[in-house]
Amino acid sequence: MNGSPEDAAIIGNVTTLLNVQLRGQRCRVHSTELRVRVKATGLGTYPDVTVVCGRLERDPDDRTGHTAINPRVIVEVLSLSTEDYDRGEKLSHYQTIPSLEEVVLVAHPGGAPATGPADPRILTRFVEAFLRGWRGALMPASTLGPSHSCGRARCAFVARS
Repeated sequence: MNGSPEDAAIIGNVTTLLNVQLRGQRCRVHSTELRVRVKATGLGTYPDVTVVCGRLERDPDDRTGHTAINPRVIVEVLSLSTEDYDRGEKLSHYQTIPSLEEVVLVAHPGGAPATGPADPRILTRFVEAFLRGWRGALMPASTLGPSHSCGRARCAFVARS
């Protein structure tokens, strides 16, 4: 949260594209307002975009009922201030979520802030890959380096222009 206007635009674009493409499916796309609890580690976090398929399971420890425990896909838009945490410790937490199938990290090329909006072709390829079962247009987890394995979940890295 508290990202740049460019990060906010990326999050909005990914959310819109996923919502359009998933219309009529049993999956819902959620904004940063949805809290996700990693039951195995206790971490509560607000991913940039979360996809939940089927029934949203709520954390029984959250009296407000505002915390999901069964994300299928998590998208994080990396910034200079969050990149190390998102690729490291937070990714390690995400690996323990049983329902999680995909972690998508959207990053600035070379770690530098974007000078303009993301290339919509990249976002479109991301959505198309998501709908094909998360195969194809996304770069594999090996792009993240050996220390960023996703365990059972598959990671993808989308560079933005």
